[in-house]
Amino acid sequence: MQAESAPPPTRPRLVVGLMFALIAAGIMDRQLMAILAEPIRNDLGLSSTQIGLLAGTVFAVFYALVSLPVALLVDRFDRVRILGWTGIVSGLATAAGGLAGSFAALAGARAVVAIGDAGGPPAIWSLVCAWFTEARRPRIIAAIQIGAPVGGVAAFVVGGLVAQHLDWRAAFWISGAVGVLLGALALWLLPEPRRLDTAPRPAPPVRQALAFLLGQPAFLWGSAGIACAGLAMFGLAQWAPSVMQREHGWTSGQTGIAVGLVTALGGIAGTWVSGLLAQRRRMQGDEGAEFAVAAGAVALAVPALAASLVVDGPWAVLAAYGAAITGLLAWNAPTIAGFQLVADDGTRALAAALHVFWVNMLGLGLGPLAIGMMDDALATVLPGRSLGLSVAVVAGAAALAAMVCLLCAAGALRKARATRAQAVPDSAS
Repeated sequence: MQAESAPPPTRPRLVVGLMFALIAAGIMDRQLMAILAEPIRNDLGLSSTQIGLLAGTVFAVFYALVSLPVALLVDRFDRVRILGWTGIVSGLATAAGGLAGSFAALAGARAVVAIGDAGGPPAIWSLVCAWFTEARRPRIIAAIQIGAPVGGVAAFVVGGLVAQHLDWRAAFWISGAVGVLLGALALWLLPEPRRLDTAPRPAPPVRQALAFLLGQPAFLWGSAGIACAGLAMFGLAQWAPSVMQREHGWTSGQTGIAVGLVTALGGIAGTWVSGLLAQRRRMQGDEGAEFAVAAGAVALAVPALAASLVVDGPWAVLAAYGAAITGLLAWNAPTIAGFQLVADDGTRALAAALHVFWVNMLGLGLGPLAIGMMDDALATVLPGRSLGLSVAVVAGAAALAAMVCLLCAAGALRKARATRAQAVPDSAS
């Protein structure tokens, strides 16, 4: 397999900050559908199932179709150009969503957003692994991944306030402009180590790369775990604002500020702490640290989601959702680092793409849709309560399944690393 080594960029804080902003912009584009679901539903006359399709399935399907081919390009060609231009495409498509007048038009715009977003994570994590050592990666990845809750909070606060005081369409235009600007900055500012490589070696053939990753139990268990975790995370993120508006009477502005603040506090704290814990446990010798920490994070969400059904009042429900959000955003950064440990230098972008493939295709593709369908089915039986129940049941069951799978991934990674360590002296002798 290919080996790549590059010195850290001359301005590492600027580079990490820009990657943080790119992650935040991608999540902001995606999460706008959560805070704008009710205005869009009322304006375009859509059902909860259609909102679930727009927020989850349409995005996930097109993301899945594009992510793996883009990752293969990332493993072979200029990552910075791929990152910058796909960011620009995503921003333009987000802005185009503000012009939609029907379900079909908005679905088309969201599909192109997904195509643009597919270039971000594979390029970012491949560049990070080229620049930073294995020991430093969990903290660096956590710092960049904090962009996810920050992007979510920007979507909730900015989108909610803009929708309340202007129009839901204006929120798409603002978010799209930010994405275009950041994509252009990436093209201008980020260095690409491969441009300095005078004798680049080709990445392995696609079939060989896939066989290498899919032949490892840690990768398979980790994939199942993050798919379930993504289902819980995206399901809660999409429908929690609607619960606060439908079942507790909050406006989009109130919801955006409150849910955004909870997402920011919980997501930033959870992501940073999980990154530090994974790094500390790895330095102490735990070879399955990343997946083990992720399993503990998603486990926190299960009792919190159950509590959301029995507590009284909107603030208590919001507090329960905040605890769940903390756990459901904290698993992502450690598992990204875990996938990179399973991969090697010739399959890093492919591993990153498969990470986001499982999370998006199964997590985002099924989570919002499953909750929307359950809500539509229960609406006549439990009027005024069906959505909150649907969120707790679907997201809670998925989080529990994710915990089990991630614990198995941690055990498999420990075993694989121990076997590899024993094989190295034998081969050297």
